[in-house]
Amino acid sequence: MRYTTARYITSTLLLAGLLFMIGCGEKAADVGKLTAEGRRALDSGDFNKAVNIFKKALREKPSDRDLLYYLGLSFKKLDIYDSAYTYFRRAKILYVHDREINREIIEMAPMYEDYEDAINAIAVMVLTGDNEKMYWPKLADLHYRNMNMYMTVKYCKLIIADDPESKDYYLYLSRALSQMGKFEESSDVLFDALERFGPSSEAYANIAVNY
Repeated sequence: MRYTTARYITSTLLLAGLLFMIGCGEKAADVGKLTAEGRRALDSGDFNKAVNIFKKALREKPSDRDLLYYLGLSFKKLDIYDSAYTYFRRAKILYVHDREINREIIEMAPMYEDYEDAINAIAVMVLTGDNEKMYWPKLADLHYRNMNMYMTVKYCKLIIADDPESKDYYLYLSRALSQMGKFEESSDVLFDALERFGPSSEAYANIAVNY
């Protein structure tokens, strides 16, 4: 009797496990179909439909990379930036080194004054193959907005050394130096700009502030 009961319990557990695996397989297949359907809607420009499909699929697989990314992209296409950024950030937390996701963070994070997140995303892009030089202007701007004058000065100097005709970055550099209390160095940068580019009311005004 005990043997029969044990066999029954074992068979029941095996059957339950099999049914669970079949159910999971069906769910995965359904999510795959929904993802493909959502992609088609996104590619055809039916962004509202894409949002609805991706949301439905995401309820089954809330951590799926493609669903998070494409749902964010669909909201972005609809100019619903808050929702787009929310899903891109969720994707970034789960898929730290994903280049497509980090590219979206670089673009959108500054809109929400998340400058550190954008800087971090650039670091990932550099770590995964990009040349940092292509991000120097963006990094100078992000660090300035983030009130990190030391890093602003670093990138402005790199930009000017690489291309002395980068007029705007003389002013950026001068402002950053002034905020660091380096007024004489700030004025020297402005005098260099005046000598190179000619008279500028903004440069003269900044020199006056330094003195």
